[in-house]
Amino acid sequence: MLEYTNMPSSNPLVIEISSTAVKFLSITPLKKNGYQVRVAVRAAYDSKGALAETIRKTLAQIAPESTLVGTAVWASTMVLRKIGLPRIKPNEIAGALQLEADKYVPFGLDECTMDFYQFPQDPQGTKTDVMLIASKKDLILDRCKFLEETGLKPAFIDIHPIALTNWYLKQRPESAKGTRVLIHFGDNPGKTQGEDNFLVVMKDGTPWVIRDLGDRLAGGVTEESCGQLAALLTNAMVFYENLAHEKPKEIILSADDSIAAKLSEAFEKSARIPVIRWKSEAGLEFTDAAVKAAFEAAPGAFAVSLGVALRMLES
Repeated sequence: MLEYTNMPSSNPLVIEISSTAVKFLSITPLKKNGYQVRVAVRAAYDSKGALAETIRKTLAQIAPESTLVGTAVWASTMVLRKIGLPRIKPNEIAGALQLEADKYVPFGLDECTMDFYQFPQDPQGTKTDVMLIASKKDLILDRCKFLEETGLKPAFIDIHPIALTNWYLKQRPESAKGTRVLIHFGDNPGKTQGEDNFLVVMKDGTPWVIRDLGDRLAGGVTEESCGQLAALLTNAMVFYENLAHEKPKEIILSADDSIAAKLSEAFEKSARIPVIRWKSEAGLEFTDAAVKAAFEAAPGAFAVSLGVALRMLES
């Protein structure tokens, strides 16, 4: 969501950092429809001090000439609020948000970085609805400083749920109409701090509700963890229904094969709407067998990175 410099025109390199691994991904558009994965590396690290060296060593092996990168931050680190403003022109939204944001941001505005996206406007409506996205400035600056210290220049910082939503809609453009819930469990769910587990309720392709699902799979896919996740899903759907006065029609589940069946059963039982499995890697091609093997060893780990790479390619 936040751009810092000119975007690369092709072969963007994405670096995404979780609590146990750093992922490197590069894709390029094919002449026909679809994308080819050129780089896919998941490098584990065991301490914060080892992270920078892990990045340097990996880059030296896979992309020694790359300096411009995109990355993403976790939804749990952001403040996301749907705000109704008086009907105004698009170029007036940023100024209006500066006056309204202090009602929604739990820290000083001088301490934060803000962005937003606009919801589709009702021609007969009297409001301009926007999603406010705010983060502590130190979080963004620290990420940029860290990447720069490893010799990289951050071009773009996205947010996990929004990045994955963009990739999902690219893969399934017919889903840009209607209302559905996208639920994602990413890099080794249960073995990390849960930063890559979230749900998005989207209407006509626009995220309306975003919820972090945390580390509730830390003990495995048990009856208790499924119950907790189902309760979070129900809460998000009720919240959305109060906003939009309608119910989602289906649930899209993005999760590894090892956990998808049990989660599908729990969500369908709780929400009483169909659960449809989606694999973010569907239809991708690979430059060679080694890249394919690296990607398919942990496809969920690269799902968000696909969305960040897409945004960089299209910007």
